[in-house]
Amino acid sequence: MTTSNFCRGNPKQPALLSIQNVTVFYDQFSPILRNASFEMMSGEKNVLLGPSGSGKTTLLALASGTMIPQYGQVVFNGRALAYAERELQKHWRHCPLIDQDAKSLLPFHTVGTNIAKALILAGLSRRAAWQEARKLLDVVGLTRKEHSRPDELSGGERQRAVIAKALSMDGQLLLADEPVSSLDGPNARLILKLLKELPCGVLLVTHQVELVIDFCDRIFVLCNQRLTDITNVKHENRRLLTTFDKYVDLVEESDRLRHEKEKAALSLQITSVSPALSLRRGGRRISNVATSNTLTPCKCAGVREPIEHGNKCNGESSLHDRKRKF
Repeated sequence: MTTSNFCRGNPKQPALLSIQNVTVFYDQFSPILRNASFEMMSGEKNVLLGPSGSGKTTLLALASGTMIPQYGQVVFNGRALAYAERELQKHWRHCPLIDQDAKSLLPFHTVGTNIAKALILAGLSRRAAWQEARKLLDVVGLTRKEHSRPDELSGGERQRAVIAKALSMDGQLLLADEPVSSLDGPNARLILKLLKELPCGVLLVTHQVELVIDFCDRIFVLCNQRLTDITNVKHENRRLLTTFDKYVDLVEESDRLRHEKEKAALSLQITSVSPALSLRRGGRRISNVATSNTLTPCKCAGVREPIEHGNKCNGESSLHDRKRKF
């Protein structure tokens, strides 16, 4: 899949996450991402949309370091990602991943132990870690499931446990792969509200546009070999964003709005330049009129005076008349 355009954040500040010209192959003839580039600023809440198989989960795997690109590089916080085990463990503390399959939960430990272990690794004492783990479980509504193992939870409960564990790491960027796909409406809105209030950045993959439209700062679509920033659709055509049938519709609408904006800016630029051109042209006409009368020297007056063709000065005839006399 080709993503030719570069999706930038605010150019005035350095990017927290930068994926630079990355290519990933699943086999020799099937690239899932080709020459993909993407930037995300610190504290941003961004959403990534796209059809199944378009490479959304691959993009998150690259950002988290669980997948190594064949070409290109991933830069986090100004440093190229290193794939040694010790370096990756540091990266995962700064950039935790909420995965769809709850793989981050240790199956033979209780939910409380899973979260407490993550906090102990982050440097908290055992007692402080358990206190913080109970608070996080209360935040996601799993207070009574502290001593339950992951296989004893429902799909939605496991998803909330994964979110609680990710929140315990207190990272700079939270990667979320369909974090609310298995949750009912009230719990989904609760989790999204919680993610929005976090001070760290969030990159969220989802299909539930109607839920995340007020959550995000920027919206991207990964579709038809393009990575497109469609945030302008959110501002100009909110109804289309919540009722679209195909992701191509969003890309086309985003392109249309972008072209209209560029056309309006160009028209404004031409309008502002036109008066200056008129003045310039008017100035030329004035200067031509002013120089149409030939300036000839007048000896009797001692100054240069305009003399019409065929007219004579009191002191001397015109050059044309003098030539005719001889």
